[in-house]
Amino acid sequence: EPYIMPEEWGITRRVMETNLLGTGTFLWYEFHPEATLKAPRGTVPLLLLLHGNENDPRTQAETSGFIELCAKENFVVVELEWQGSKDYARMGMDGIEQVVYYLLKTYPQLDASRVYTEGLSAGSATSTGLGIRKSYLFAAVGGFSAGILPGSYRIDCDRQSLLGEAIQKSGAVEMPYFSATGTSDTVVPFINKDNWQKNAFFAAWQIYQIMNGMSVTERPDFSKDTIFGITLENRETIWTNKGISMETGVLSKNGVPLIQMVAVNDYGHWNFKPAAKMMWDYFMQFSRDPQTKELIYHGRK
Repeated sequence: EPYIMPEEWGITRRVMETNLLGTGTFLWYEFHPEATLKAPRGTVPLLLLLHGNENDPRTQAETSGFIELCAKENFVVVELEWQGSKDYARMGMDGIEQVVYYLLKTYPQLDASRVYTEGLSAGSATSTGLGIRKSYLFAAVGGFSAGILPGSYRIDCDRQSLLGEAIQKSGAVEMPYFSATGTSDTVVPFINKDNWQKNAFFAAWQIYQIMNGMSVTERPDFSKDTIFGITLENRETIWTNKGISMETGVLSKNGVPLIQMVAVNDYGHWNFKPAAKMMWDYFMQFSRDPQTKELIYHGRK
């Protein structure tokens, strides 16, 4: 991946180190396009980036495509050292939430109704979990190369606890979810006829179907769709200018596309920059009322 130069795109990059909660120093990186610095109050969307397991947090900004995109579309990106390291404290989901509140207070131009999160691998699993646990905070969530990981006990992202919360919120809370991965991922494998019962992506789709009050897919049927095993609306194959293809489609409730799936053909366990624009366009269809916490659907641009 080429090294990014945000300054050349008119982006102010800030490195933030603060003991926000008295639990140790948090680290995050802020990316402010020039047009957002003096924007009117409550007009600028905020996107969080969550890195993969034990990755340098800067890798998500450099490889996801969202820094280039924010320069064009004028939103603020904040890349979190959410996992912690030998030098910085772990945020966890509660810490991530408090950082969002800090950002909204520090930068009044940020729009509290348009806060989003995405991540890679473990960061994707965490963003997926945030959409369920912190459903009042985010307008939409998504990620690359992970869903809800089955088995074992986990902090924040345990399947059993996320399922329980989804069941309790079912039909009362709606959270748009963008799920993307490569079909050749060997770290967190994509769904197939042999692994679907313990597949991280299928588990995430099911749990979001439950929380969103949608019809739940009990098991995939690959005679209906050879890639996803689920009949999707707006199903299409998209080709990049480098000859790589993506399969995509949505699951809707009452005409609202609450789940979008993307599978990059013959691609592995990593970010895929062309899908960043797809994810952002999906996110921009939604906001969340800061007072009532209800989801608002705006439709496509």
